[in-house]
Formats: sequence, structure tokens, C-alpha cells
Amino acid sequence: MLGALRSWTVVLPASALLALVFVAADLGSPLRPLVTLWFLCFCPGMAIVQLLAIRHPLGEIMLAIALSVAMATLTALVMIYANVWSPRLGVGLLAAFTLGAIGLPRVVGVPVDKGTAHSSRRVSQPGRTGPGVKLRLLLGAQSILGALGFAAAARQFLWWLGGRGQRVRAVRTVLPGVRAAIPNQPGLPPPADWTAVQAVPTIADRMVFTMGPPRQEPVAIVKLAPKGDAASNLERETDTIRALQAETRLGDWRNLLPQKLAAGEKGGLVYRAERLLPGTPASRLLAAGGAPQWLLDAMVTAIAALHQETAFTGRVDAARLRSWVYDPTDTLLELCGARPGWSDYRPAVGRLRADLRDELLDQAVALSWIHGDYWPANVLIAEDAQAVTGIIDWDLAEAAGLPLLDVMHLMISMRMIEQQQEMGVVVSALLRESDWTPEERALLDSAWAALPGSRPGTRQMLLLAWLRHVDHTRTKARRFGGPTLWESQNIERVLQVL
Repeated sequence: MLGALRSWTVVLPASALLALVFVAADLGSPLRPLVTLWFLCFCPGMAIVQLLAIRHPLGEIMLAIALSVAMATLTALVMIYANVWSPRLGVGLLAAFTLGAIGLPRVVGVPVDKGTAHSSRRVSQPGRTGPGVKLRLLLGAQSILGALGFAAAARQFLWWLGGRGQRVRAVRTVLPGVRAAIPNQPGLPPPADWTAVQAVPTIADRMVFTMGPPRQEPVAIVKLAPKGDAASNLERETDTIRALQAETRLGDWRNLLPQKLAAGEKGGLVYRAERLLPGTPASRLLAAGGAPQWLLDAMVTAIAALHQETAFTGRVDAARLRSWVYDPTDTLLELCGARPGWSDYRPAVGRLRADLRDELLDQAVALSWIHGDYWPANVLIAEDAQAVTGIIDWDLAEAAGLPLLDVMHLMISMRMIEQQQEMGVVVSALLRESDWTPEERALLDSAWAALPGSRPGTRQMLLLAWLRHVDHTRTKARRFGGPTLWESQNIERVLQVL
């Protein structure tokens, strides 16, 4: 045991320092996730276990893992609710704790029990708790922690299992009918041959599959949604694309729209089948590293064409203000009454409403078709040509929206991807410092230069884009770790700076 103890006094500090270096220096090594995972899931707990001097190797490992995971989770939750979320800070705190726990016996002069180094016989001493009792107590605590974690994990597993059951049923019973409803397409194999099906991950309340001939690239994408709100969104998307395809003013720009192959209802599910557009989602290019200026320029140019061709001047009346401002802020006021500690944010919501009302009411502004969820994941790019090849997911589109909302949402989401932060974190920073880059300011200016009407302030457009995002996303917050967690990062962060 003494040899093992000495080994851990080397391994644990080395692991803590190595994880700290990898995270703090933002090293892009493929070893980074392995080093960080090893440290977070094992080392802080083992530092505690070494202080407890448990003489049971398997028990040590089990307890070390349980304590490490519990400490990492608790640290993350504390940072989130304190609005100081930072992976570097979290790893730094746990590394400091590990180093402190390893060095504590040397600092306070705790003697090391060397008896077990020479004999495997355990000697009971009056007045002392034996290692067996100590182990049973600690493993009992571990069981409680495990039960709490299992309850949360079981909930997510049941949701996943239910979704998997829906997907299996859809593949077996619904997709054959969808293929039968698709007419033969020029330049594509017969739909009956599209038997290669692949599920596409999505956080929306729908199922998405790609289809194509076996051992070939997919040629179509199918979206399925159970009847209800999700189906209404899918039907609204179908109606939107049909209306945009009928806009002759858009000309060749309509080639960027998904091409409907079939739409209808089958087996209690509403479906829409589309021809798969070429290109790579811009979000993948950003995740691969960097945000080249040409990419932002291309995405803004693509959506600006839609805005300019469909723009008209409209007055912001009480009905529009109700939809854009009052309804979303009413939801915020409800949250302020429902969430503990949020009552102090009511004045901030009131200031937000007054600011947007004074800026917008009775103003003649440019209105146009807008995408409504224009961010890099919904924009397809031909990287070799540095051009946009498609724009997808039109279920939040509006025929008379503020055009700058699309551009603002795009710029916010670019920062979210680059900084790996939630929208509320990005928006609150912009409200505090307004540190738009010269390139971003130039794109915002150019987006409005060709549009009629008066231009709302940049701060107000930022807040409107945030309100719209919160209003449409809050109902899906359970997919992001629970509504309270999502609200803390995306709503409370902003209310604190208003």
C-alpha cells in the first residue's frame, strides 16, 4: 500500500498539471480530451480516497470515480448558477483541489500508516473505526450519489429510448409509404431504390432521415413529426417554401431553397421529403477551425438578396409590437415570478419593454421575408467555390419580419460557435461592451443600405434577436440539460446587464 501511495502522490499531481496545461493553453492535441477526461473522472476523487487510507483497491477505484464525477458536476453547476461558466476555471479549481489534497499530509504532518506495507493482517485498535466500516459508510454515500445520477440519466435514457422506438417504427412503417409517394425525379435513381436510410441527429421535435440507393451517397432527406406543434412547424415550413418558390422576383435565388419531393401524412406522422441540397453546413467549417471573412460575407450576401427583393416599408403598429416585444417579455415576467431569486429582474424586463417600444412604435421600417433561424448550421457551403449552395430549415420564417434580425442572429451564432458559449453569454457581453468588429459593423451597415425605411438601433436589434431566440427555444430547454440550466445561461445572463 505504501508503494501505491507513493505512486499516487506522483500520478495525481502530474495528471492535474497536465490537464491544466492542455486546457489553459488551449492545445489542439488529440490527447486533450483523453487527458482531461482521465483527470476529471478519476483524480480529484482519488486524492480524497488517499486521505481516507482505505485498504481496499476495488473500493478505492469505485469511490474515486464516484467522487470525481460528483465534484466535476457540482463545480460545473456552481459556475453556471454563479454565471461564471468557464471550462478552464473548472479544471483549474479541480486541479488546485487535487494538488492541495495530495500535499495536505505533508503540510500538516499527517503520519503515513506503514503497517500495511509489511503485513496484510488487519489489527483492530480500540476507539478507531476499522477500514471495513469506513469503506461501507463511504460506499453507502457513493450509492446515494449514484442513485441521484442514475435518476437523471434514466430520464434521459427513457426519452432516448422512446425516440429510438419512434425512429424504428418510422423506418419500418412510414418511410416505405413516403418513397411510394415520391414521383421519379430527373437525374435520380427511382425512389423505390432509396433503401439506404440514415438517421440525422436533431434537437427539434421531429425525426430526420437521409435516403439513397445502397452504397451510394444520399439523394433525399425526409422530415417526420407527430401531429401537434411539431407537425404544425413542418407544415408551416412546407407552406413557406411553396410561397418563396412562387416569388418570381427571387429568380435564380430560389435554387438555394429545398426542393419538395413529397409531403403528406402517414401512420400518424406528418412528413416532408426534399431533394438533398449540395454543400457542407457552414457550422462544420467553423468547427474545423477559424471563421474566414469570406464565409461570413457569403452568408450575409445570400440572405440579403432575399431581404432586398421582398422588402417593403411598413409601420410598426401595436399588433407588430405585441408579437415582437410584449408577448416575449410577458413570458419573461412569468419566469421572474416562477423562478426563485428572479423577482429582482422585473424592473429590467420593464426597461427592456420601454426601450424597444420607444425605438420601434410608429416607425416606418423595412420589412421583408426573413428566415427566422439563420445561423451557420442552416447554411450549406461549397468550400471550393466559397459560395452558398443552400439554405435549409424554414419553419420559423416570416413574410413581414425585420431583415436585420437574420443578419444579427447570424453574427451572434458565429460568436457562439467561436467562443463555445450560449447565446445569453454572447449577448450580455455585447450589451456591456458593444465590441462589434469593424467587419461586423460594415456588414450591418451594408445590409440596411439597400433597404427602405428607418433603421432601428444596433442595440435594439440585438435585443430583438435575443428575445426571438428565447421565445422559440425555451420550450426545448429540457434537451439542453433542464429548463433552469438553460434559462440561467440564456435569459438570466442578459437580464443582469439590462
